[in-house]
Amino acid sequence: MKKFQGREISWLQFNERVLEEAVDSSNPLLEQFRFLSIFSSNLDEYFMIRISGMKGQVDLGLNKPDKKTDMIPREYLREMLKFSKELVAKQYEIYGEKLLELRPYARIKTYFTLKQNQKIKMDNYFKNLIYPVLTPITFSNYLPFPLLPNLSVYLIIRLTDHHGKTQYSIVTVPSNIDRVVRVKKDQYILAEEIIINNIHMLFEGLTVE
Repeated sequence: MKKFQGREISWLQFNERVLEEAVDSSNPLLEQFRFLSIFSSNLDEYFMIRISGMKGQVDLGLNKPDKKTDMIPREYLREMLKFSKELVAKQYEIYGEKLLELRPYARIKTYFTLKQNQKIKMDNYFKNLIYPVLTPITFSNYLPFPLLPNLSVYLIIRLTDHHGKTQYSIVTVPSNIDRVVRVKKDQYILAEEIIINNIHMLFEGLTVE
C-alpha cells in the first residue's frame, strides 16, 4: 500500500492548480489563456527533467521500491504518465471552451473555412515568408530517424513516388515566424495550417498522402 504520493505526483498536482486558474472567471479571458500556456511550459520541463529522470532509472533496471511511495521506478513512471495524460486531456477540453468564449472578439480559423480571397492571401504569405525557411528532413526504413530538438512543432508527411514507394518527411514549423497569423481584423490562423495546405510545394514529383 502506498504511503505517500511522492514529489513527482505532487508536482503534477501543483500544475493542475495552474490549470484551474484557466477556468477561474475572476481572471480576464486572455489571462486564462496565459495560464493554459504556463501549464504547457511547466509540463515541458516536467517531461524533460522528471519524466526523463524516472525513465533513466527504469532503463537502468532499478527495482528497489521508493521508501515514501512503495513503488518501483517502472510503476511510478506509469503513474506519472497516466496523470500527465489526464491533465493534458483536461487542458484541451478547457482550451476548446475558451475558444468559444473568445469568438465574439477573435476566431481561430482553419484553412478550409477561409474565403477564396483569404486562401490566396495565406498562400502568398506562405510563398513569401514561410516557404524560404522550411527544411524538410526525409527518413525511411533505410535511414535513421533524425534527432529532433525539444520544444518545437513538427509535421510528419507521408509521401509516395511515381513507383508507389512510400517515404516520410519531417517539417519543422519555424520558430522565427509568427505562430498565429492574422487573416483579417478578428480572424486568425495557425502557421501550421498554412504550411499543411501548401506542403506539396516542398515535394515536387512526389504525392503528399
